[in-house]
Order: sequence, then structure tokens, then C-alpha cells
Amino acid sequence: PRCKKLAFKEVPCSVQRLNDREAFFVAVAENMQREQMGPYDVALAVLRATEEMGLLPEDVARELRRETKEIHSWLVIARNPKLMDHLERANSTLGIALALGRAWTEVEELRGRGDIESDQVARLQRDFLAESKRRSVRDFERLTRKTLDPLMRGRSRQTALAEADSEQSPHQQAVEP
Repeated sequence: PRCKKLAFKEVPCSVQRLNDREAFFVAVAENMQREQMGPYDVALAVLRATEEMGLLPEDVARELRRETKEIHSWLVIARNPKLMDHLERANSTLGIALALGRAWTEVEELRGRGDIESDQVARLQRDFLAESKRRSVRDFERLTRKTLDPLMRGRSRQTALAEADSEQSPHQQAVEP
């Protein structure tokens, strides 16, 4: 379509024969570079490369021309059904999905220690999910710290949330309903 709009009669190209693995990585790398793959699809592609193709995260990183740390992060998300569901519905970023996963894990740890009840777990996870859609990664991480740290010391969730909201920058307060 682009060449047609530019009125090109001929387009130079090269044809390469690729095996299935090579074709997979060329397609994924190009789509990631053009940002045509959503986070959900990237996570699935990385998971497929490691589980179905039997590759190490380092091999996947090399093939996709990405950092190994990023590949490990995608695997953490891909192996968590709740985070994959969030990515699929919210089209979230890698950073937000990782921060959300850390927050949910910490909430589960608090429940496991008996510091919070099951109804509080569900409420916190729901609140964090809603907040993850409205905040930057840094603001979201700050909110989760201000919410969870006091819970570990016995302060109420409402007090922690009120304090976190009061420390937002003025332009963020104006944007939120």
C-alpha cells in the first residue's frame, strides 16, 4: 500500500529461503521493531520460543536483538495467567505489567503471612489493576509501595492510599476524575 501511494512501479527486494525457526524470528523481530505486535503477542512469542523451540532466554534475546533481561521479563509475564489476561484486555506496557505482577505477588505474600484477609487481597488486586491503567510505571510503583509498606507495619489501607494520592503532582490530580 505504501509503495502504491508513492507511485512506485517496481520495488527492489531480496528473496531469502528461511527455515521455520528463522522465519519466526524474522517476523517477530520486524513486528516488534515496527511496534505492530502488542505486549500480549510479544509475551506469547517469547514463551513459544523458549518452550516449543527449546531455546534459552539468551538465545531468544540474540535472535530478536533484545536484552536478555527484557526476555526474562516477558517470560515472567507470559507464565502468569492473571498478567496475560491483563495484557490481553488492557494492552498494557511491559513495565506496568511487571509492576502489577510484583504488587500482586506482595499482596499474596501478605495473605500467606496472615497479615491481610482474602477480601482485602481481592480489593487490593482490583485497586492495583484499576490504578495501573491510569498511572505511569513510576507513579504506579510509588503507589504500591505507599500502600503495601504500611500494611506490613499495620497501618490501614485507606490511610496509605490517601497519602499516596495527596503526593501526586498537580497535573496528575487534574487529569484523574
